[in-house]
Amino acid sequence: MPIFNESDGIAETLASIDEAFRQGGATVTLCIQNDVSTDNTLQVLTKLTTSLQLNVEVETNQRNLGHGPTTFTAYQRAFNTGSSIVMQLDSDGQFVATELPKLCSAIANGREVVIGVRNSRVDPWFRKFVTFLLRNFLRARYFGRFPDPNSPVRAYSASVLSPMLSELPKEPLIPNIYLSILAVRKKLNVEFVPVSHRQRRGGQTTGTMWQSSNQWQKIKRLLKFCRKSFRQLLSF
Repeated sequence: MPIFNESDGIAETLASIDEAFRQGGATVTLCIQNDVSTDNTLQVLTKLTTSLQLNVEVETNQRNLGHGPTTFTAYQRAFNTGSSIVMQLDSDGQFVATELPKLCSAIANGREVVIGVRNSRVDPWFRKFVTFLLRNFLRARYFGRFPDPNSPVRAYSASVLSPMLSELPKEPLIPNIYLSILAVRKKLNVEFVPVSHRQRRGGQTTGTMWQSSNQWQKIKRLLKFCRKSFRQLLSF
């Protein structure tokens, strides 16, 4: 789980994950990668770790890297725990935690990759439009299924994740998209599972990257990120 300035909602997010896996009997380690948060996120996490059944391990980047590279680092740390299943989640809590164990169950039953397909997304229209364009571009280029290529709700068998991580660019801007592409390239056993999508937890309705009183400023920031990411994608 990558995290940046989520102090207002992270307690609720982690409590919901803890409750969802509490009865499952599995040992769950949550690798949180802090992208140099400037609020009191770390203090909130320190207080939470004593009350959760989850084994929470927090590491902070040496410098602010952005969401993609921070997610990639969290993936690597999670793989290095020796867990048989690695799941990725964003820290904004835009998921229903009770649905998460079914992704792990699918991996335990033989799937190599399980990707949550977000139903009725509550994101702004321009983010959904970018996803629509991306989905069709990937389908045309790689001749595979990409119903939600950048979904932050996904699980992997550790045995297939390791070689995929080694093929990602250094500091990847869009690691989940690259992993979705590699799953198609390698013809892995992938299952797409419908998952709910809800407003982010906490006081803000949008994450830090999109916070602005001006919608056009949000769109401008998104387009700038898309241009940079697309250039990296074309060389992948």
